[in-house]
Parts: sequence; C-alpha cells; structure tokens
Amino acid sequence: MACADSYESLVRAQTGSWLRTTTGDVHGHPFCARGLFEWRSVALALARCPEGSTIVEVGSNVGTETVCLADIVGPTGRVHAFEALPGNCAKLRTGLSLNPNRNVVLH
Repeated sequence: MACADSYESLVRAQTGSWLRTTTGDVHGHPFCARGLFEWRSVALALARCPEGSTIVEVGSNVGTETVCLADIVGPTGRVHAFEALPGNCAKLRTGLSLNPNRNVVLH
C-alpha cells in the first residue's frame, strides 16, 4: 500500500545500500518503512547465494530488491536486472548510482 502524500526519501536497505524512493510508490512505501520490499526474496538470496554468485532478477521495478541482491552477491558477483518499463528503469538507474557496487547489469 502506498501513501497519498508521496514524500521523497533516501533510505538504507537492510543489506546496506541506498535507494531513493517515495512513500507514494507501491514498492517504495514499504521500503521506506522496512528497508526492503519483498523480504522473502532477500531471505532466499541470503540463504542460497554466496558472495560471487550471479542472480537474474526479472521485473526489477524501481530496484527495491535489486540493491539488496547486489549487496548479497558482493563486488565479485553479478545481478542481471530486467525491467521493461522506461520510467522504472530511470528510477532504478538513479538508485544504483547511489551505491558503490557496480555489479548490476540493467537490461
């Protein structure tokens, strides 16, 4: 659920990276409150993907899981993030530029 107020926020993910989002975004609102959107995806990656892994994320949206996955695989790993909507891609690029990990390939 998103909020009608739509405040812009710079939020640190539970895994350490930053993401700029808004409380009015359906994915950004929970990220603002918890530092992640879909905790199950993050928990699964933590349990099954050691540093150096490659993760393919289909439907990356604005990057709420992408930044977490990038932290999990570390600088020697790769996240291949697929997003079809140009507006979401732009937000995802902005979010990725806030973090030192350059291990995400946006498709």
